[in-house]
Amino acid sequence: MYGTLKMLAGEQQGAPPLSMVTKCICAAGAGAIGAFAGNPGDVAMVRMQADGNLPAAERRGYRNIFHAVREISRTEGVASMWRSGLLPNMNRAMIVTVGQLAAYDQCKEVLRHTVGLADTIPTHFAASFMAAFIASALLNPVDVAKTRLMTQRNGQYTGMAHCLSTVVRQEGPMALYKGFAATFARQCPYVVVTWLTVEQLKKKMAQY
Repeated sequence: MYGTLKMLAGEQQGAPPLSMVTKCICAAGAGAIGAFAGNPGDVAMVRMQADGNLPAAERRGYRNIFHAVREISRTEGVASMWRSGLLPNMNRAMIVTVGQLAAYDQCKEVLRHTVGLADTIPTHFAASFMAAFIASALLNPVDVAKTRLMTQRNGQYTGMAHCLSTVVRQEGPMALYKGFAATFARQCPYVVVTWLTVEQLKKKMAQY
């Protein structure tokens, strides 16, 4: 979807590169579309994970994701799979994809046209490493807020924005980056392997 949206925005061979803002919009759009498409799976996953903590009489007993999606659709309606957690999932996905996709494109562009590196695997590795750092920096405050919201007691926070502002006010801005090393350790291998693979696949496909 990111590539498709970039083409719709005017990206083509030989044309000037898209602006950073346009790349961010395309990446955010791709993330929102992906989150919308994947929300039923996320709902099923959360319910299956929570099943073990429920009393035996209240457990849903889904056998697998396909059984879960079928049962949710049958008993609650197809639309119910998009009523739970859609907006938070879309917001998070938009932030992640801006960091992972738009940042990668921009970092690679800077490395190639400003620094003068060739379009090779070391350049792809450096750009993807930088993108993983940016994605982690964008995502960590959201994950901190999400964790606080999920574990709060007595309605301490009214929403994401209130949670973020409260944490900054009471604990300082760096509190939003608690656990950053763990976030980066999770993001870095995923982003690097993804982009190295994508770049090699693009080169192979260009031959046909």
